[in-house]
Amino acid sequence: MVKDFLKRRAFNAKQRLKFYYMIEKLSAEGVELSFYVILIELQQIELEGNRQRKTLLYYVYEDFIARARSGKTIAECLHDYVPEADIMMITAFEDDDIAHGFNNLIRYNEAVLGMTREFITAIMYPAFLFMLLIAIMAYFSVSLIPTLTQNTPDNMQLSSISQILVWLSRNFTLWFTILIGFIILVVGFLFWALPNFNTALRIKLENLPPFNMYRINVGCGFLQALSMLTKSGMQQSEAIETMAKTAVPYLFHRLSVIYSKVKDGRSLGEALVLSKLNFPDKSMVSDLAILSKHGVLEDSLDKLADTMTQDGINSIKQQAGTLKIIAIASVAGIILFMFSGVYSISQDMTDAAQNTTQVNM
Repeated sequence: MVKDFLKRRAFNAKQRLKFYYMIEKLSAEGVELSFYVILIELQQIELEGNRQRKTLLYYVYEDFIARARSGKTIAECLHDYVPEADIMMITAFEDDDIAHGFNNLIRYNEAVLGMTREFITAIMYPAFLFMLLIAIMAYFSVSLIPTLTQNTPDNMQLSSISQILVWLSRNFTLWFTILIGFIILVVGFLFWALPNFNTALRIKLENLPPFNMYRINVGCGFLQALSMLTKSGMQQSEAIETMAKTAVPYLFHRLSVIYSKVKDGRSLGEALVLSKLNFPDKSMVSDLAILSKHGVLEDSLDKLADTMTQDGINSIKQQAGTLKIIAIASVAGIILFMFSGVYSISQDMTDAAQNTTQVNM
């Protein structure tokens, strides 16, 4: 289990693009090596490049070779190691021109990686501010507030804000554990929810990152794969059915709904509108419907996928700006509250000391 996880980590986005590039070049006209032979060559290069030491990447190639030897398709060989959108596209072109197909796949992955970089950039600053905020709250709770309150008079009356800070200090372990547990729960939920969560709430969540990013990623792959399959002579219903065979629950649900509409005689554009899933993109569904109505959809799918990716990048940039403003305002508000609380505690202690002095007099 651990080894499988490490192998998937070793076959990261950078290695995946390099792998696609090698397949493209070694299967192109003039070389035309088979997929199986290419895998053997790449595994041998990996072994020789590491002085005969078997790396995790070596074992990844070993998995690919074993599956190819047993008669698996290219998509089936790579299924556990590459994204779902890539699998859809590979399924579409592996019986046609592999070199050309992998060239398109490389371009698509470069666009998606650009979108991913924008997303990571968008969340890095707010995430840093959030971690800084937790550190500040921990410092106040563990060090500063206990120091201020260690010699408080018995008759000291605390203001509301002072009571909150004292509670945070005395219950640091409780709230800090709950907060960290909540963060872990949210991250775990996202990892599960992105490929699996399919309730009506999902459509609303897809207006926000990372759900919108996942939708754009999978949606672009869907359009690219559908374009390749239909251009190779497949009917749209057959192409959708083919893609559904390797789809994760999120995509499978959408393909199933679209497939049922297409089988009922609807055009692809009509099926997307009637599905009410806003897939692959809410603003693009109407465009797809018009193009489908006039019979020019197949020629436009790849261009629409490129447009959708660029729109996704722009959308993430806009949301990043909003997220930064919210994060800065939140951190500033909490820090102001914490310092106000410290001042309030100091004032309460001063008042208590004065009262004690007056009583003794």
